[in-house]
Amino acid sequence: WGNFSHIEHYGDKPHFCISCGRIISRSYTALSKEAFLCSYCSTSSVTTDSQVEACRKKGIRVFEDLGITGIPLTIPIGMKPTDEMDGTLGHIYCYNSTRRDIADFKIFMTYGLPMLHFQGVLAHEMLHSWLVLYGREVTKDECEGFCNLGEAFIYTKDGSDFAGYLLRRMYKNEDLVYGEGYRLQKQRYEKLGWAGLLESLRHK
Repeated sequence: WGNFSHIEHYGDKPHFCISCGRIISRSYTALSKEAFLCSYCSTSSVTTDSQVEACRKKGIRVFEDLGITGIPLTIPIGMKPTDEMDGTLGHIYCYNSTRRDIADFKIFMTYGLPMLHFQGVLAHEMLHSWLVLYGREVTKDECEGFCNLGEAFIYTKDGSDFAGYLLRRMYKNEDLVYGEGYRLQKQRYEKLGWAGLLESLRHK
């Protein structure tokens, strides 16, 4: 991003924004002792129920354009501080997951994420519910890769520099589940398109 931080501000290493990766210089928001938002990302922090619902609706619209339908519209979405999220930005809990007809969900999101990042992570979690309800049994890298692919389309639709950064970070992720899984599902999408990819994942 081309910004700078003087070593005297923070001791032996600078802090970085958990969303955009900028070096924190002076103005920032502390989400916890270890998690910080820069002044840019802080301006669109999601902190209210109405903002959460706006993010949900944005994700549903993007998914419907891709042919992904049937995601429950009433999944409860709560927010927690970062130190209560076990190192994740979002998490979905599924109850009765062995019975599709009675599966029940609840999503928790990190409080205060900038809106675009919040939308992407929430979209990722919502796609987990689609896999439970309509998908076949998949490996963990298939599952997280598919959900990451949906998250990526939120950023692609946005087209901002911030979205580009988030996309690059996802693609370069070295994690064998989230990073490699995403790259593999992206390759499958490029070969099959969304309709073909969904059909390959759907429960028979």
